[in-house]
Amino acid sequence: AGAALDKAEALIRTLTEALDSARGITRELAPPIPLQNNLGPAMDWLVLDMRRRHSLAIGFKAGEIPDHLSEATTVLLYSAARELLLNVVKHSGVCEANLGLCCEAGAMRLDVEDRGRGFDTASVLAGNGSSPGFGLFSIRERAELLGGRLSVASTPGLGTRVVLTLPVGLRPTTPETSQPDRPTSERLKSERQQ
Repeated sequence: AGAALDKAEALIRTLTEALDSARGITRELAPPIPLQNNLGPAMDWLVLDMRRRHSLAIGFKAGEIPDHLSEATTVLLYSAARELLLNVVKHSGVCEANLGLCCEAGAMRLDVEDRGRGFDTASVLAGNGSSPGFGLFSIRERAELLGGRLSVASTPGLGTRVVLTLPVGLRPTTPETSQPDRPTSERLKSERQQ
């Protein structure tokens, strides 16, 4: 009976560790608050979490954030900030970074800068899937799908600055949202006739 109890206790410890690990991964991927209409507080949480988990000191400046950002824009801004700050932790060799988020000239602008070791942008941005630049390549691809762009400036020994710019627009209009008083079946029927 003693050996079975020891095995059961070991199993419980292993399951508890696995659950704690899964919770940690979930916390790293998403803030504990919904992103939509909460981008500012989510970024505040990210800054605190990066400081706590990775000892990364982040100077964070945020301007006015429009409340009509699409979900895709909001998610990309948050996930890009997370990825870019993790890049500072993993590759820069420094423990300080600056993060900026603002809306200017009809676009959201996310700016991450460090004064770390820098890199050769041409080789890293090739994005072949196995290079350390795959995260940057992925952010650039997602930005372009939303009509935005990613700019990377880096000099070996002098640091890196990455700027993500995404257009701010109203949520996409669909037949369901453009004519809300008409039943869906009528809207679809009228569209087929056109």
